[in-house]
Formats: sequence, structure tokens, C-alpha cells
Amino acid sequence: MGEIAKVLTRDEMKELYGHFYEQSPKLPLDRGRIPERFCLLVPYAEFWGIPDDPSYEDLLQDAPLDVQRNLKAVVVRFDKDLDEWLAGPEADAPPSPEYIAFSVMRLAAFDVR
Repeated sequence: MGEIAKVLTRDEMKELYGHFYEQSPKLPLDRGRIPERFCLLVPYAEFWGIPDDPSYEDLLQDAPLDVQRNLKAVVVRFDKDLDEWLAGPEADAPPSPEYIAFSVMRLAAFDVR
């Protein structure tokens, strides 16, 4: 997995994604509402965590293969830990925008080709 599973910074995502990076409206997320161990995934959640938006399907369809592979590999790396948060106590409360964005990002990782 190596380089494919590297968690990218926002700037590295812009570089890898190229023009595709502009296709997402990028949700502003509050890092204070995200468990600290997942803060490095914020750029992914901001890009991919678009709930109930037609552009979500467009993003999935238009994503370059290397972008898809990186998203999937990164989320798989954190999947068990994400489960602890997303299936934990917050799952029974009204979801925050951050919780929703991370949930949708996770779904996107498993919806890509």
C-alpha cells in the first residue's frame, strides 16, 4: 500500500487531485468537534463529506484512479478507529456536521471503483 495509503495534507491533495480538486465545495469543519486522532483526515472529510448533494455522485464518478486509490487506502487504514467514533455514543445523538462529513467520506471510500 505504501505511497497510496499516505495521508495527504490539503496542499498535497490539491497537487494530486489537480483540476479535480475544484469540483468539491469543501465543507468547513470544526476541528474541535473531531477526535484529535482524526484531525489529519479533515481535508478528506471536507472534500468528500458532502451529504445529500448531487455533486457527491459526480465526485465519485469523476475522481481520477490515483485519487480513488488514495482515498480508499487512507480510510481503510483508519477504518477500525473510525468505527469506534462513528458507531460510538455520538451515533445516538443528533449528528454534527463533522460526524456526517466523516461518515460520508467513509462511504465514499467504499463507493469508489
